[in-house]
Amino acid sequence: MPAGGISRHVRPAQIIRQKLNTVEQAEAFFEKHHDPWTLRPMGRTFSATTTLLQLGDLRVWCAGSGPAHEMIPIARPPRCLVNFLTAGRMEARFGNEMAMLSEGQGWIRDSGRLEFVRKHPGLRMTSFDLPRALLEDHLEKARSREASPPYQYVHTIDAREGTGRILANLVSVIVNGLDTGQTLSSFSYPALSFSTLVLDLLVHGIILAQPSQIRTIDSRTLRRAIDFIEGNLQRPLAIVDIAEAAGVGPRALQFAFRREFGYSPLKYARRRRLAAVHHDLVTNTRSLGIAEIAARWGFIHLGLFAQQYREVYGERPSDTKCVL
Repeated sequence: MPAGGISRHVRPAQIIRQKLNTVEQAEAFFEKHHDPWTLRPMGRTFSATTTLLQLGDLRVWCAGSGPAHEMIPIARPPRCLVNFLTAGRMEARFGNEMAMLSEGQGWIRDSGRLEFVRKHPGLRMTSFDLPRALLEDHLEKARSREASPPYQYVHTIDAREGTGRILANLVSVIVNGLDTGQTLSSFSYPALSFSTLVLDLLVHGIILAQPSQIRTIDSRTLRRAIDFIEGNLQRPLAIVDIAEAAGVGPRALQFAFRREFGYSPLKYARRRRLAAVHHDLVTNTRSLGIAEIAARWGFIHLGLFAQQYREVYGERPSDTKCVL
């Protein structure tokens, strides 16, 4: 077992397809492969189909049902539940709240509050769920890499446009694209990487589907931040310094820069410093050395500076200096 206690012998991804023709068969299936439910048909017959992809604690599935029926959870583990309807409609009660989905809609919900689900005839849906603790762990990792709005359970998502469509399409691709089982059955060691990849995709989809709670800043505020960066390129900058100069919170500033430029304020500052170095290399009339020019603009670690310079300009600093 590697450091950190994470075993590389992860249970392979498992796909289960089942046609359910009786209530008893359905309840036995859910108890074995999902969570225990009590089913109540709203007519004389019952039928349903399901394809379940099990990746450790993550479950992704597509399901369809014939006649209307209700499902009452026997156990309600604390899981994040995401449903998207591609046909039909359904209602559910979460605590004291009644909620309804129709074709083209979805939701992100706390299954621990679920009282019952009522599925109407001809329902088709794609879904996934995972333990709340696992979701929160991945959300924290995602937040450490990029600015993201605070997570919350969303009442309704429009799966036909915008960020809701992105999340709905991710779920569909995972279910439909991997439905053959051949690719999954070949995973042994890569199962760990694969399950992490799927989790990261879905967690980022949840982040995208969140309603925006970040203050939108105007062009003048953004300009103040840019001017502060430009006027302080030769000294170390922290995000809180830039945000204070702009008169806005760090998270709102991060969000605005990513929307405007595609990267964070600190990466913007680094690129401007690299541009200043490039300019000095091109117009180096005093024959300064590369290390001296780099240090002038705040680059102390020459190896890292050379790597960052090459990523932007496609050549080494010495190549730029030699050509001129």
